[in-house]
Amino acid sequence: MLIGGVNLFALGPVLSLMLGWSINVAIVVSAAIVLTYIVLGGLSSAIYNEVIQFFVIVAALGALVTVALIDVGGFSGLADQVKQSPLKEQGLHAWEGMGIGGDNPIGADWVATVFGLGFVLSFGYWRTNFAEVQRALSAKDMNAAQRTPLIGAFPKLFIPLLVVIPGLVALVTVKGFGTGSADIQQYNNAIPAIMAEYLPNGMLGLAITALIASFMAGVAANVSAFNTVVTYDLYQDYIRDDAEDRHYISFGLIATVVGILISIGTAFIAKGYENIMNYVQLLFSFFNAPLFATSSSACSGSGPRAGAASRTWWREPSARS
Repeated sequence: MLIGGVNLFALGPVLSLMLGWSINVAIVVSAAIVLTYIVLGGLSSAIYNEVIQFFVIVAALGALVTVALIDVGGFSGLADQVKQSPLKEQGLHAWEGMGIGGDNPIGADWVATVFGLGFVLSFGYWRTNFAEVQRALSAKDMNAAQRTPLIGAFPKLFIPLLVVIPGLVALVTVKGFGTGSADIQQYNNAIPAIMAEYLPNGMLGLAITALIASFMAGVAANVSAFNTVVTYDLYQDYIRDDAEDRHYISFGLIATVVGILISIGTAFIAKGYENIMNYVQLLFSFFNAPLFATSSSACSGSGPRAGAASRTWWREPSARS
Protein backbone atom coordinates (compact mmCIF):
# COMPACT_ATOMS: atom_id res chain seq x y z
CA MET A 1 0.00 0.00 0.00
CA LEU A 2 2.99 2.30 0.47
CA ILE A 3 4.03 1.71 -3.16
CA GLY A 4 0.41 2.11 -4.24
CA GLY A 5 0.42 5.49 -2.53
CA VAL A 6 3.56 6.47 -4.46
CA ASN A 7 1.81 5.78 -7.77
CA LEU A 8 -1.27 7.64 -6.62
CA PHE A 9 0.75 10.66 -5.54
CA ALA A 10 2.72 10.62 -8.82
CA LEU A 11 -0.57 11.27 -10.61
CA GLY A 12 -1.04 14.47 -8.64
CA PRO A 13 1.72 16.65 -10.14
CA VAL A 14 0.85 15.51 -13.69
CA LEU A 15 -2.82 16.44 -13.37
CA SER A 16 -1.89 19.58 -11.46
CA LEU A 17 0.47 20.74 -14.21
CA MET A 18 -1.87 19.89 -17.08
CA LEU A 19 -5.31 20.69 -15.65
CA GLY A 20 -4.57 23.13 -12.85
CA TRP A 21 -6.07 20.88 -10.16
CA SER A 22 -4.68 20.81 -6.67
CA ILE A 23 -2.63 17.70 -5.92
CA ASN A 24 -5.08 16.66 -3.19
CA VAL A 25 -8.04 16.74 -5.59
CA ALA A 26 -6.04 14.87 -8.24
CA ILE A 27 -5.19 12.09 -5.76
CA VAL A 28 -8.83 11.59 -4.71
CA VAL A 29 -10.22 11.69 -8.28
CA SER A 30 -7.57 9.27 -9.52
CA ALA A 31 -8.27 6.89 -6.65
CA ALA A 32 -11.98 6.91 -7.50
CA ILE A 33 -11.27 6.05 -11.15
CA VAL A 34 -8.94 3.20 -10.17
CA LEU A 35 -11.49 1.85 -7.69
CA THR A 36 -14.20 1.90 -10.37
CA TYR A 37 -12.34 -0.11 -12.96
CA ILE A 38 -10.93 -2.61 -10.46
CA VAL A 39 -14.41 -3.30 -9.06
CA LEU A 40 -15.88 -3.65 -12.56
CA GLY A 41 -13.06 -5.54 -14.23
CA GLY A 42 -11.08 -7.19 -11.44
CA LEU A 43 -7.51 -8.36 -11.95
CA SER A 44 -7.99 -8.69 -15.73
CA SER A 45 -8.70 -4.97 -16.08
CA ALA A 46 -5.53 -4.13 -14.15
CA ILE A 47 -3.38 -6.43 -16.30
CA TYR A 48 -4.84 -5.26 -19.63
CA ASN A 49 -4.33 -1.64 -18.62
CA GLU A 50 -0.70 -2.37 -17.69
CA VAL A 51 0.06 -4.02 -21.03
CA ILE A 52 -1.65 -1.41 -23.22
CA GLN A 53 -0.24 1.63 -21.41
CA PHE A 54 3.28 0.18 -21.52
CA PHE A 55 3.45 0.11 -25.31
CA VAL A 56 1.85 3.55 -25.58
CA ILE A 57 4.20 5.18 -23.08
CA VAL A 58 7.29 3.56 -24.62
CA ALA A 59 6.27 4.95 -27.99
CA ALA A 60 5.65 8.41 -26.50
CA LEU A 61 8.88 8.49 -24.47
CA GLY A 62 10.85 7.12 -27.43
CA ALA A 63 9.64 10.03 -29.55
CA LEU A 64 10.33 12.44 -26.69
CA VAL A 65 13.92 11.22 -26.26
CA THR A 66 14.57 11.49 -30.01
CA VAL A 67 13.20 15.03 -30.34
CA ALA A 68 14.89 16.25 -27.14
CA LEU A 69 18.30 14.84 -28.14
CA ILE A 70 18.10 16.47 -31.56
CA ASP A 71 17.27 19.81 -29.93
CA VAL A 72 20.24 19.73 -27.52
CA GLY A 73 22.71 18.57 -30.17
CA GLY A 74 22.73 14.82 -29.60
CA PHE A 75 24.57 12.98 -26.85
CA SER A 76 27.66 15.17 -27.17
CA GLY A 77 25.63 18.38 -27.01
CA LEU A 78 23.72 17.10 -23.98
CA ALA A 79 26.99 16.16 -22.26
CA ASP A 80 28.44 19.64 -22.87
CA GLN A 81 25.36 21.32 -21.41
CA VAL A 82 25.26 19.00 -18.38
CA LYS A 83 28.85 20.02 -17.62
CA GLN A 84 27.63 23.63 -17.40
CA SER A 85 24.68 22.72 -15.16
CA PRO A 86 24.68 22.60 -11.33
CA LEU A 87 25.71 18.92 -11.54
CA LYS A 88 28.80 19.79 -13.60
CA GLU A 89 31.06 16.82 -14.44
CA GLN A 90 29.47 14.61 -11.77
CA GLY A 91 26.28 14.46 -13.82
CA LEU A 92 28.11 12.37 -16.43
CA HIS A 93 30.19 10.10 -14.22
CA ALA A 94 27.84 8.16 -11.96
CA TRP A 95 29.76 4.95 -12.73
CA GLU A 96 33.23 6.28 -12.03
CA GLY A 97 35.05 5.71 -8.74
CA MET A 98 33.06 2.55 -7.98
CA GLY A 99 35.97 0.84 -6.21
CA ILE A 100 35.82 0.26 -2.48
CA GLY A 101 36.80 3.52 -0.84
CA GLY A 102 36.53 5.28 -4.21
CA ASP A 103 35.29 8.77 -4.96
CA ASN A 104 32.01 7.92 -6.68
CA PRO A 105 29.87 11.10 -6.94
CA ILE A 106 26.82 9.42 -5.39
CA GLY A 107 28.82 7.56 -2.73
CA ALA A 108 28.34 4.06 -4.20
CA ASP A 109 30.80 1.23 -4.74
CA TRP A 110 30.63 -1.94 -6.84
CA VAL A 111 29.97 -4.22 -3.87
CA ALA A 112 26.82 -2.36 -2.83
CA THR A 113 25.67 -1.97 -6.44
CA VAL A 114 26.22 -5.58 -7.56
CA PHE A 115 25.16 -7.42 -4.41
CA GLY A 116 22.77 -4.93 -2.84
CA LEU A 117 20.91 -3.60 -5.86
CA GLY A 118 21.70 -6.21 -8.51
CA PHE A 119 21.19 -9.29 -6.34
CA VAL A 120 19.23 -8.71 -3.13
CA LEU A 121 16.80 -6.01 -4.24
CA SER A 122 16.36 -7.35 -7.78
CA PHE A 123 15.69 -10.92 -6.68
CA GLY A 124 13.52 -9.62 -3.87
CA TYR A 125 11.46 -7.64 -6.39
CA TRP A 126 10.85 -10.53 -8.77
CA ARG A 127 10.36 -13.19 -6.08
CA THR A 128 8.48 -11.46 -3.26
CA ASN A 129 6.77 -8.39 -4.72
CA PHE A 130 3.24 -9.78 -4.87
CA ALA A 131 2.12 -7.23 -7.44
CA GLU A 132 4.56 -8.94 -9.82
CA VAL A 133 4.15 -12.52 -8.59
CA GLN A 134 0.38 -12.27 -8.94
CA ARG A 135 0.79 -11.90 -12.71
CA ALA A 136 2.45 -15.30 -12.84
CA LEU A 137 -0.28 -16.81 -10.64
CA SER A 138 -2.92 -15.54 -13.08
CA ALA A 139 -1.24 -17.14 -16.12
CA LYS A 140 -3.17 -19.73 -18.12
CA ASP A 141 -0.67 -22.57 -17.54
CA MET A 142 2.69 -23.39 -15.94
CA ASN A 143 4.75 -22.53 -19.04
CA ALA A 144 3.16 -19.09 -19.27
CA ALA A 145 3.74 -18.54 -15.55
CA GLN A 146 7.43 -19.41 -15.87
CA ARG A 147 7.82 -17.00 -18.79
CA THR A 148 6.21 -14.12 -16.90
CA PRO A 149 9.38 -12.67 -15.30
CA LEU A 150 11.35 -13.05 -18.55
CA ILE A 151 8.70 -11.27 -20.62
CA GLY A 152 8.30 -8.60 -17.94
CA ALA A 153 12.01 -8.03 -17.37
CA PHE A 154 13.17 -7.60 -20.96
CA PRO A 155 11.21 -4.39 -21.73
CA LYS A 156 12.31 -2.94 -18.38
CA LEU A 157 15.87 -2.79 -19.75
CA PHE A 158 14.81 0.15 -21.92
CA ILE A 159 13.09 2.15 -19.19
CA PRO A 160 16.26 3.74 -17.69
CA LEU A 161 17.19 5.10 -21.12
CA LEU A 162 13.70 6.57 -21.52
CA VAL A 163 13.79 8.16 -18.06
CA VAL A 164 17.38 9.30 -17.52
CA ILE A 165 17.78 11.19 -20.81
CA PRO A 166 14.61 13.30 -20.38
CA GLY A 167 15.77 14.02 -16.82
CA LEU A 168 19.13 15.32 -18.06
CA VAL A 169 17.42 17.33 -20.79
CA ALA A 170 15.13 18.89 -18.17
CA LEU A 171 18.22 19.77 -16.15
CA VAL A 172 19.66 21.84 -19.01
CA THR A 173 16.48 23.24 -20.58
CA VAL A 174 14.07 24.02 -17.69
CA LYS A 175 15.22 27.17 -15.94
CA GLY A 176 15.97 26.64 -12.25
CA PHE A 177 15.24 22.91 -12.46
CA GLY A 178 15.91 21.10 -9.19
CA THR A 179 16.58 24.35 -7.35
CA GLY A 180 13.45 26.45 -7.77
CA SER A 181 10.21 26.32 -5.82
CA ALA A 182 7.77 26.26 -8.75
CA ASP A 183 6.08 22.94 -9.54
CA ILE A 184 7.63 22.78 -13.00
CA GLN A 185 11.11 22.97 -11.43
CA GLN A 186 10.80 19.94 -9.15
CA TYR A 187 12.59 16.66 -9.90
CA ASN A 188 9.35 14.68 -9.78
CA ASN A 189 8.01 16.70 -12.72
CA ALA A 190 10.96 16.29 -15.10
CA ILE A 191 9.18 14.13 -17.69
CA PRO A 192 5.87 16.10 -17.70
CA ALA A 193 7.87 19.32 -18.06
CA ILE A 194 9.82 17.98 -21.04
CA MET A 195 6.66 16.56 -22.60
CA ALA A 196 5.04 19.99 -22.44
CA GLU A 197 8.20 21.55 -23.93
CA TYR A 198 8.79 19.28 -26.92
CA LEU A 199 5.70 17.30 -27.90
CA PRO A 200 2.98 18.71 -30.21
CA ASN A 201 -0.56 18.77 -28.87
CA GLY A 202 -1.72 15.45 -30.30
CA MET A 203 1.35 13.53 -29.18
CA LEU A 204 1.30 15.38 -25.85
CA GLY A 205 -2.25 14.21 -25.19
CA LEU A 206 -1.30 10.62 -26.00
CA ALA A 207 1.83 10.77 -23.83
CA ILE A 208 0.02 12.28 -20.84
CA THR A 209 -2.75 9.68 -21.17
CA ALA A 210 -0.18 6.89 -21.14
CA LEU A 211 1.64 8.46 -18.19
CA ILE A 212 -1.57 8.72 -16.18
CA ALA A 213 -2.54 5.17 -17.16
CA SER A 214 0.85 3.85 -16.03
CA PHE A 215 0.45 5.40 -12.58
CA MET A 216 -3.11 4.09 -12.34
CA ALA A 217 -1.88 0.64 -13.35
CA GLY A 218 0.62 0.77 -10.50
CA VAL A 219 -2.12 1.62 -8.01
CA ALA A 220 -4.39 -1.09 -9.42
CA ALA A 221 -1.65 -3.73 -9.24
CA ASN A 222 -0.90 -3.05 -5.60
CA VAL A 223 -4.54 -2.74 -4.56
CA SER A 224 -5.46 -6.00 -6.31
CA ALA A 225 -2.49 -7.68 -4.61
CA PHE A 226 -3.65 -6.28 -1.25
CA ASN A 227 -7.15 -7.60 -1.95
CA THR A 228 -5.84 -11.10 -2.74
CA VAL A 229 -3.54 -11.35 0.27
CA VAL A 230 -6.14 -10.07 2.74
CA THR A 231 -8.97 -12.21 1.33
CA TYR A 232 -7.22 -15.53 0.73
CA ASP A 233 -4.16 -15.56 2.97
CA LEU A 234 -5.66 -13.85 6.02
CA TYR A 235 -9.46 -13.86 6.01
CA GLN A 236 -10.00 -17.29 4.43
CA ASP A 237 -7.17 -19.05 6.25
CA TYR A 238 -7.63 -17.59 9.73
CA ILE A 239 -11.16 -16.21 10.08
CA ARG A 240 -13.61 -18.08 7.84
CA ASP A 241 -12.53 -21.02 5.71
CA ASP A 242 -15.89 -22.64 4.94
CA ALA A 243 -17.75 -19.92 3.03
CA GLU A 244 -18.91 -19.99 -0.60
CA ASP A 245 -16.99 -18.22 -3.34
CA ARG A 246 -19.62 -15.47 -3.49
CA HIS A 247 -18.85 -14.53 0.10
CA TYR A 248 -15.12 -14.20 -0.60
CA ILE A 249 -15.83 -12.10 -3.69
CA SER A 250 -17.95 -9.73 -1.60
CA PHE A 251 -15.26 -9.55 1.05
CA GLY A 252 -12.69 -8.91 -1.68
CA LEU A 253 -14.69 -5.89 -2.87
CA ILE A 254 -14.62 -4.50 0.66
CA ALA A 255 -10.86 -5.14 0.84
CA THR A 256 -10.43 -3.29 -2.46
CA VAL A 257 -12.22 -0.22 -1.12
CA VAL A 258 -10.12 -0.36 2.06
CA GLY A 259 -6.97 -0.71 -0.05
CA ILE A 260 -7.84 2.40 -2.06
CA LEU A 261 -8.47 4.39 1.13
CA ILE A 262 -5.13 3.25 2.57
CA SER A 263 -3.42 4.21 -0.71
CA ILE A 264 -4.89 7.71 -0.47
CA GLY A 265 -3.42 7.99 3.02
CA THR A 266 0.00 6.72 1.98
CA ALA A 267 -0.03 9.06 -1.02
CA PHE A 268 0.19 11.94 1.44
CA ILE A 269 3.17 10.24 3.09
CA ALA A 270 4.89 10.17 -0.33
CA LYS A 271 3.97 13.82 -0.78
CA GLY A 272 6.21 14.69 2.16
CA TYR A 273 9.34 13.48 0.32
CA GLU A 274 11.21 15.81 -2.02
CA ASN A 275 12.11 13.04 -4.46
CA ILE A 276 9.84 10.08 -5.25
CA MET A 277 12.75 7.87 -6.33
CA ASN A 278 14.53 8.25 -3.00
CA TYR A 279 11.32 7.30 -1.20
CA VAL A 280 10.72 4.24 -3.40
CA GLN A 281 14.28 2.98 -2.87
CA LEU A 282 13.83 3.48 0.87
CA LEU A 283 10.70 1.30 0.81
CA PHE A 284 12.41 -1.40 -1.26
CA SER A 285 15.32 -1.44 1.18
CA PHE A 286 12.99 -1.80 4.16
CA PHE A 287 10.72 -4.50 2.73
CA ASN A 288 12.13 -6.29 -0.32
CA ALA A 289 15.49 -7.22 1.19
CA PRO A 290 14.09 -8.83 4.41
CA LEU A 291 11.37 -10.61 2.40
CA PHE A 292 14.00 -11.96 0.01
CA ALA A 293 16.02 -13.35 2.92
CA THR A 294 12.92 -14.90 4.46
CA SER A 295 11.71 -16.50 1.22
CA SER A 296 15.18 -17.87 0.47
CA SER A 297 15.26 -19.49 3.90
CA ALA A 298 11.80 -21.00 3.39
CA CYS A 299 12.61 -22.34 -0.09
CA SER A 300 15.78 -23.98 1.20
CA GLY A 301 13.75 -25.86 3.81
CA SER A 302 15.07 -23.95 6.83
CA GLY A 303 11.67 -23.20 8.30
CA PRO A 304 9.66 -25.84 10.20
CA ARG A 305 6.79 -25.73 7.69
CA ALA A 306 8.80 -25.01 4.56
CA GLY A 307 8.60 -28.52 3.11
CA ALA A 308 4.90 -28.92 3.76
CA ALA A 309 4.15 -25.46 2.42
CA SER A 310 6.01 -26.06 -0.83
CA ARG A 311 4.27 -29.42 -1.34
CA THR A 312 0.88 -27.83 -0.73
CA TRP A 313 1.67 -25.03 -3.19
CA TRP A 314 2.34 -27.41 -6.09
CA ARG A 315 -0.38 -29.90 -5.15
CA GLU A 316 -3.13 -27.28 -5.21
CA PRO A 317 -2.19 -24.74 -7.89
CA SER A 318 -5.75 -24.05 -9.02
CA ALA A 319 -6.97 -23.25 -5.51
CA ARG A 320 -3.97 -21.04 -4.78
CA SER A 321 -4.39 -19.20 -8.11
